[in-house]
Amino acid sequence: MKKRIITSWLVTFGVIFMVFLGLFLLYISSWAHGSSKDGVYYAQAGFEFGTGAGLGNTRSICQKTKNDASFEYSVNCLEINGEIVFKVYYVHDVVGTTDEKKMDSVSKIHERGDSVMVLEQRIDEIGTYRFDLSDEKNGFYIFCIDAAQPDTRAKGTEELTKYSSNWSVLMDRIGVK
Repeated sequence: MKKRIITSWLVTFGVIFMVFLGLFLLYISSWAHGSSKDGVYYAQAGFEFGTGAGLGNTRSICQKTKNDASFEYSVNCLEINGEIVFKVYYVHDVVGTTDEKKMDSVSKIHERGDSVMVLEQRIDEIGTYRFDLSDEKNGFYIFCIDAAQPDTRAKGTEELTKYSSNWSVLMDRIGVK
């Protein structure tokens, strides 16, 4: 009887160990860190500079997390007469109770000049310019499009695409956060 109890406990612990080992091996696999087509975040906005549109800049803020396998930004310039400047700034991960408070904190940090410029690209031709920021650090990114000169006229769209990792999509499906 004692031998049966010990054997059943060993089998139970063995099965639990094998499940955890399997999950660990799955977690460190290249599949787990790959992009999932099921976990996509997509945002698009338009920009316009010049006559009737005024001179100014556009600014958007987005957060990159450890669950993002791919983090891409593109500027699609449909019309241009002059030159625009696309800049990306990095701000460390900000803690806050709500998304609005986090975004407000990021804006204040950027306005103080405590953000780090990651990328600057001058655009003077019609076309789509893609920037892959997947290898950058986790945190908040500020995307700015400015007119280079006061007489610049430009029109187009800016797009942000984030793909979640296969692991984070799997964890969401089974209810683990």
